Amino acid sequence: MQLKLLEHFSSGYSKEIKVNPVRPPSGPAAGDMLLVERPLLEASSGSEAGTLVLVGVYVRVDSGSPLLAWNASNKLPEGIINTQGAARLSEFASGVTFAIVGGTGKYKHARGTVTAQTVDPDTNKLTYDVTP
Repeated sequence: MQLKLLEHFSSGYSKEIKVNPVRPPSGPAAGDMLLVERPLLEASSGSEAGTLVLVGVYVRVDSGSPLLAWNASNKLPEGIINTQGAARLSEFASGVTFAIVGGTGKYKHARGTVTAQTVDPDTNKLTYDVTP
């Protein structure tokens, strides 16, 4: 089964919290956390399809793009798809593939992959290849 959704950054209830209130806003440091809640939209119609909740930790920040490791819950009407991965933020421009590690409801015991690709500054395209 394949799902095609959009993660949209600038919709009404999008939230992004960088957890480390004493660090200057110059960028993340290793160990900083990132908490994200964003709407998921149907790729074909743009209608609301669910919510992405992501918890990430910057594990390496050097002269290149920051490396983020994360766990995410993709809350959909028929259940939740759980994912995890790690990638440099710059890699999303060409596409990053990471693991589906389980779920609930229709997606209980799900496995497979998700490919995320930045399509514009406010949107990531997410393609879920789900094996029940």
